[in-house]
Amino acid sequence: MDENITRADLERFAHLLGARIEKPADVFLVGGAALLFLGSGRATEDVDYVGNDLSDNENILQRHIDDLARETKLNIEAVAFSFFVPALSDSAARHRLIGRFGLIQLWVFDPVAIALSKLDRGFETDLQDVTFLLATNIIELDQVRLSLLEISPLAAQFGLNIIEMRERLRKIQHSP
Repeated sequence: MDENITRADLERFAHLLGARIEKPADVFLVGGAALLFLGSGRATEDVDYVGNDLSDNENILQRHIDDLARETKLNIEAVAFSFFVPALSDSAARHRLIGRFGLIQLWVFDPVAIALSKLDRGFETDLQDVTFLLATNIIELDQVRLSLLEISPLAAQFGLNIIEMRERLRKIQHSP
């Protein structure tokens, strides 16, 4: 599928996946797909979910996702989110349940962690996404600042430039 993926496409995919798997599972969306479920109006070209760092028990789920992605021609890919941004101490408390689709529980991964990964990458669309998260009060500026402090000691290990990330956050904060 060459066109953008919509929320309806993702819900259809989740229903198909939930009917296909044999036991309950959680899928955590990150990136643009997660933002669709948080109210962003912008469609996404691909769907990223926390996956390459899944446990061995969850590899069956990943195979089902990969097979269904090929069948539906949707660009859905597992990412090792924990390789991009250090785990935040209170991240699990901020995951947001999207809904149940058969045996699948679909979640938005921690929006603060998503914002940090977008501040790191720093494309204009990423900064727009962080602006959206702040403007809609899904995350708070102080949460992002504190999280930047929390991950600072591990920044080099993850290839993060905290100074650039703070500067991008300042740019967002001061944009009209």
